[in-house]
Amino acid sequence: MKENQNKQNSSGFFGRTGRMGIYTGAVTLVVLAVLIFVNLIVSALPSLVTKTDTTANSIYTISPETEAFLGRLDTDVTLYYVCQSGTENTHISAFVERYAAVSDRIKTVTVDPVREPDFLAKYDAESLSNFSVIAVSDKRSRAVAAADMYYYYNEQIGRYSREEYQQFAAYYGAYLSQYPFTEYFDGDNLITGAVEYVTAEHVPTVYVLEGHNEAELTETVKTGIFSYAGIDSRTLNIAIDEIPDDADVIFINAPGNDLTAEEAEKLIAFYENGGKIALITASGSDKLVNLAKVTEAAGMKSVPGTVSEGDSSRAHSRNAQYIYPSVNQSHDSTGVYVSIASRNNVTVLAPFCHGIELVPDSGSVALLTTSSSAFTSENSEKAQYVLAAAAEKGDGRFVWIASDYFLNDTFVNGTNGGNYYFFSSVFSWMQSEFKSALKEVAAVDMSDPVLTVTEQSANLFGTVLIFVIPGLLIGAGLAIWIVRRRK
Repeated sequence: MKENQNKQNSSGFFGRTGRMGIYTGAVTLVVLAVLIFVNLIVSALPSLVTKTDTTANSIYTISPETEAFLGRLDTDVTLYYVCQSGTENTHISAFVERYAAVSDRIKTVTVDPVREPDFLAKYDAESLSNFSVIAVSDKRSRAVAAADMYYYYNEQIGRYSREEYQQFAAYYGAYLSQYPFTEYFDGDNLITGAVEYVTAEHVPTVYVLEGHNEAELTETVKTGIFSYAGIDSRTLNIAIDEIPDDADVIFINAPGNDLTAEEAEKLIAFYENGGKIALITASGSDKLVNLAKVTEAAGMKSVPGTVSEGDSSRAHSRNAQYIYPSVNQSHDSTGVYVSIASRNNVTVLAPFCHGIELVPDSGSVALLTTSSSAFTSENSEKAQYVLAAAAEKGDGRFVWIASDYFLNDTFVNGTNGGNYYFFSSVFSWMQSEFKSALKEVAAVDMSDPVLTVTEQSANLFGTVLIFVIPGLLIGAGLAIWIVRRRK
């Protein structure tokens, strides 16, 4: 009987076997708690600690120059990573995370443009592609398109953007083995440059005149010319406001109505005191008498009528008012365009222009001209007409293009970007672009294969490691305890 009592004591819930089971279960729970706690701590650590870049070319690592710049940062910046759920680019997202890991002044936020359709509109970036990055401070914002972060290079052919490379591959894919391209990642320069831009105390500012039924600016101007050059653009109504002190350029884009006399006086004073004015007008601008006072201050007058080119070799075959003008290659303002045109198949096409008369001895200079066989709808006599001109007075600079269709996307695309490059060239001449103080770093060679893990896979692995495996261990421990208890 005593022996049976000892067996019951040893096998009961509070017996030796029961106590061992409780001890085993308690240890298992403690180990599980420790594992979960460690996982929580590790998940809270910055990616710089938890994600080691083991790639041969360190494609996830920001440069020492960027680290030094971020270490001096004294302004808070948010890097918004634009990414539709389920289409993650692990390279860009991991690279962006490094910025927040290096500087506590930077935080990163992933934005799904499908779930937040109004987000991109806040930064005038509706056309931004997936995987792009927007740097935002309390001063300004700047977007870096995903496609711009990558480029392709071949020693014989040169550098191609991703879009240019895809076109080359589509048309000349058979030659890729003969002319192999290397893909490079330039995100360090572009994203760091965006952070520098949004934290700079001052950047060049263009004020776009409004209040006179001006034409809407195209994306070519707003994005391709202003944003790309690091220029802030704002609207200005000088009937209400004075011209701000930070105005570098005032851009007047095809006004439909005339200025007031007071507005004209403000613009003349701005130009004569070193300001820059870019003007685009349509035929009929000769009737805008107060605007004419501004152009006359720069040594230019509007010629009535629409110009047609009498030389068929200098006009589009479909319309004599689509003119291929001669470009003044000796003027400083056209230097960038001339350089690009000499290397690429681009030209300038000036549609629906009126003429510009240069006031003698005023210092104004023709930039675009017709042949001597041109004529206007108001004057059939053949002559040469000026279609674009420039002037300088002290530090002041004035550029006038006599075609309100000049920057229309149709004509920009129809000239392989020629109109865009011409306007960019003269616009760059008349104002100071934002100049980076950072040293450019070498782009990273992306040719080495990289093991990538999607976000869904990473979440699956995390679930298995944090919950499934510990759960199996607990289940196995309980099963062993129950089996031993029944013996």
